[in-house]
Amino acid sequence: MTFYGSCSILEAELRAVETGLRLCWQNNLDKVWVEVDSIAAMLLCNQKNKGPWEVQYILESIHQNVNKMEIQFSHIWREGNKVADWFANKGYNEKGFKMIQGTEIQGIVTGLIRMDKMSMASIRLVKRRIC
Repeated sequence: MTFYGSCSILEAELRAVETGLRLCWQNNLDKVWVEVDSIAAMLLCNQKNKGPWEVQYILESIHQNVNKMEIQFSHIWREGNKVADWFANKGYNEKGFKMIQGTEIQGIVTGLIRMDKMSMASIRLVKRRIC
């Protein structure tokens, strides 16, 4: 988990992709399927274009990894990967970097993984204020 500070949603998504690809490369994983919940991020990663100026340096790093590895990028709704969503929120709230090993995952994450393995539907609840 990593906290990226104050940045746009697109930048945070791309930085997460970059961090994940770097970890895959360091651990000799050369075939990777990256699922992102940002269609814009997926398109920028797949198209290999420069994108907006504020994320060009991140995209250059991602595209360098694409040249070294076999990578597939696809879009998935947040509800389709509750574990990744949970880690993203935890990283934001803890404001640091922490590598989490499989044995450290307990409680809610274990339950989310089980639900994912059983292909159980996930529902996102949104609080709305009634005027």
